[in-house]
Amino acid sequence: MLTSVERKIIYDIEGISIPIESGYEIPFRIFSHADISVSLSLADGNNPYLESGWSLSIPENDTGVIKVVFNPGYVFPENARKLVIERYVKPEQDVDLRNGDSFDAEVLEGSLDKLTAITQQLTEIASRSFKLPISESPADLVFPGPAERAGKIIGFGDDGNKVVMYSNFEGAVEASEEARKTLLKIIEIQEQIATDKEEVSSLHAQMEGMLHPGLRVTVGNGSDTEFLIEHNLNTEWTNTQVWYTDPKNEGVPYLIQELDRNRMKITFKLPPPVDGAEVRIISCDRVNVVDLLPDGFTLMPDQIAPDCALSSEEIASVIGTNTKNNLLKEN
Repeated sequence: MLTSVERKIIYDIEGISIPIESGYEIPFRIFSHADISVSLSLADGNNPYLESGWSLSIPENDTGVIKVVFNPGYVFPENARKLVIERYVKPEQDVDLRNGDSFDAEVLEGSLDKLTAITQQLTEIASRSFKLPISESPADLVFPGPAERAGKIIGFGDDGNKVVMYSNFEGAVEASEEARKTLLKIIEIQEQIATDKEEVSSLHAQMEGMLHPGLRVTVGNGSDTEFLIEHNLNTEWTNTQVWYTDPKNEGVPYLIQELDRNRMKITFKLPPPVDGAEVRIISCDRVNVVDLLPDGFTLMPDQIAPDCALSSEEIASVIGTNTKNNLLKEN
């Protein structure tokens, strides 16, 4: 009588090179030595059957356990992950019953057990197959012949029932690989953007409150040349520039005079047009003068202490260049 529904057993052999000397037990019934197949599951997904290198160890009585024993010196492949031992019974009925012969119950039971084993293996094999829902039975779900399948991709029609073959398999693979590379590049760019945002946010946090952002004032009415600007930056040193709305006025001289920490006077040689000039004022309370030096210019140690507060005229006098003229724009 066959009571167990098992027909295979799987042993984990990952990282094991030498098989167990005593062998691997078979916990299910076999009818013949030819029923047993041994295979390996490899890391690359292949499952090769082992035609040699092992044998069955069968006890002398019926109470022992049958085992698969590997030959001395056998070594599992390095990429082997699992050892699979299965029973496969050929779908044959080899019992010959004759009229008038004595009825042998053991022979009949053995034949029925073998048929049951065949049913079990078909059930187990079918459980590893693709199956449609029980509510479906499409007549068109038939794969085409090998000539039409060669080098193509399997797909389905718009109704989901008909098998369709798509050509240019290699092109599809290449497109998939390019899409993968593009996706990785996008992810890399997004990560870099996130990093840049963090760095900018950190920089803003460090700079917040250090210096007044400055201000812009539009001047000009077509007649006056002198303008008083109150900037409320509370500093004796500012970086001030004048920008003309009309480019043709660029180069018209002007003079910047710092009256106190919050006021300055700008005198133009020619009256700027209405709203024709924009004064940009940036507070620079403290500056490392070394950073303002022209390329190749150095200071003697007794000339100036680093990171000190200076007015624009003092900086110009220390550098000894045309900086003063550039800053003051004297007539």
